[in-house]
Amino acid sequence: MAKKQTKVPKKVAGIKVPRELRAKLQPVLKAAEHPVVADLIAAGIAAASVAIANTKMARDAARKAGDEAVDAADATAKQARRTGDMVKSIAIDFARHFIDAYEGRPSSAGSARAKPKKAGRAGKGRGSASKSR
Repeated sequence: MAKKQTKVPKKVAGIKVPRELRAKLQPVLKAAEHPVVADLIAAGIAAASVAIANTKMARDAARKAGDEAVDAADATAKQARRTGDMVKSIAIDFARHFIDAYEGRPSSAGSARAKPKKAGRAGKGRGSASKSR
């Protein structure tokens, strides 16, 4: 079986590659089929990506992303502290009420609270129409 010939694409990353350039790149692409040449090309691509990554624009973008991540982490930590304080306050109140109930004392917060009224109050429910006559 014959091996399918690799061709340079007509478009790369949405940019049209001219026919003349594709014709000149065809021998390079054919040579890239050899493992040693493929390794050299891969090393060149890796070196180019490192060079691109070390540009000032890339460093600035990374710094900005890092600053935004730090700000988000600070906001999350602040919210976690608030939530922790709230849970701690609830736990302390629960413990205080539990101990008061265990020792038979009225709860300090419960004595200030008004007692609920009975459900059969005048003016509410079924009996209110008959009482107003």
